[in-house]
Amino acid sequence: MSGEAEAIAAAAEAAASAMPVYVTATDVGWLWNILAGILILLMHLGFALLEGGSVRHKSVANIFFKNLVNVAISAIAWFALGYAFTGLDATGDNPFIGGFADPAHGFFNVNFDYFAAWFFQFTFCATTATIVSGAVAERTKLEAYMAFAFISSAFIYPVVVHWAWDDEGWLYQMGYADFAGSGVIHVVGGFTGLIAAIFVGPRTGRFQTGFLNSCLKHDHQLLEGEQPVTRSMDGHSVPFQVMGTIVLFVGWLGFNPGSTGAVAGEMNTAALCAVNTVLGAAGGLAMMLIVGRCSSGHYDVGLACNGMLAGLVAVTAGCNTLFPPIALGVGILGALAYYAASRAIEALEIDDPLDAFPVHGGAGCVGVLVLAFLPQYTPDGLVYSPEQILPQVAGLAAIIAWTVIWAVVVFGGLHLCGFLRTSKLAEEVGLDEHDHKTNAYYFDMLDEGVALKASDLSVFGVAPKDPKVLSSNSDDVDQHTHIELAEA
Repeated sequence: MSGEAEAIAAAAEAAASAMPVYVTATDVGWLWNILAGILILLMHLGFALLEGGSVRHKSVANIFFKNLVNVAISAIAWFALGYAFTGLDATGDNPFIGGFADPAHGFFNVNFDYFAAWFFQFTFCATTATIVSGAVAERTKLEAYMAFAFISSAFIYPVVVHWAWDDEGWLYQMGYADFAGSGVIHVVGGFTGLIAAIFVGPRTGRFQTGFLNSCLKHDHQLLEGEQPVTRSMDGHSVPFQVMGTIVLFVGWLGFNPGSTGAVAGEMNTAALCAVNTVLGAAGGLAMMLIVGRCSSGHYDVGLACNGMLAGLVAVTAGCNTLFPPIALGVGILGALAYYAASRAIEALEIDDPLDAFPVHGGAGCVGVLVLAFLPQYTPDGLVYSPEQILPQVAGLAAIIAWTVIWAVVVFGGLHLCGFLRTSKLAEEVGLDEHDHKTNAYYFDMLDEGVALKASDLSVFGVAPKDPKVLSSNSDDVDQHTHIELAEA
């Protein structure tokens, strides 16, 4: 009998092992988080291209390098401290900061069932920090940016996440709505960029020394009687700007739909997020096409790119509840907020090469505030909640205050210690050469009027008419270098 029983048990075990193993809703949710996180992480490529195209050619490698380093520093800070402070996988935390109810629940650790959540939230964290790199481009010490990236990812950003997205956070309990981070991510990144740009000062020659720069004792001003050389500080590559914008747009389709956090029962919401994301981007770009045409008589490519991004930022907070036609309007409002903020900081002589504050801070504020006054799109129709006004206004004010205070502490401290701004020599020769001993292009020395050998151009399949000397007007080269070339 024992032998027969063993045979029956073996047959049952074989039959069980032959049965198909079904993927659970949890498994699919984790996969969704991972795939969405990969798309968001690829946004660093978009930021690198956009920022690289928006700076002068002598600091391109530096700005690409910042985006690369940002990923590593943010990951270390998020693993060590940041994720624990969010309190997203712990209970019993206080409303202000997570991690202290159970210190072993996240510090230098990722709990077993939270790997996917940790990864997805990390990509948000890294995005918040890299927004600032564009605001301080071309004149900031690399070490200063690294220090900021760690502090932001370890403490500044995680606390805001706990307030708004953890069910024990005080803003969450108040009813603050910010589905994918117009406030939590973009307002934090944008306002930090504004404070950073103020403390680091404008690029040499960008402005006459205004009130803010005088107070901070910046001496990177124009000589008396000279005019700001705005055109020569335009970005060096429009194609990079456009490619970067497209990559960011695609990444946003992981950013917003991926914030559902699950698949089972959430795919209709994710689809609504995708629709609203596209419409917000379209509204922002279309608005800036009109503004550019009316203000300058032509279609400004950079303005259109930033308009699209501003529309994306604005629609991010309510992408899960906005009625699609309204989402289009929110994108338009975000673009207008970006344009107004851009003109304002230029008038104040605050140098933000990427318009990081106008795009992320200005449009982010719009995205948070409009939810206080707009109805939610539900299966039962449009539902308006007047009680949403207080949470949105209070939440936005708290996030701005927290961000500005810590940005002043970090960048003000670096400024006072002399660790923030690079030297005038480094800025003149370019951060590529000074910080990395490399150049993004063979033509990097042309704006200094340095001669090039004919062999330097051979890789482009052209040869100079006069191989002895190739020179350029250093005042004009950033916009157009006049070199006579003949077919090789």
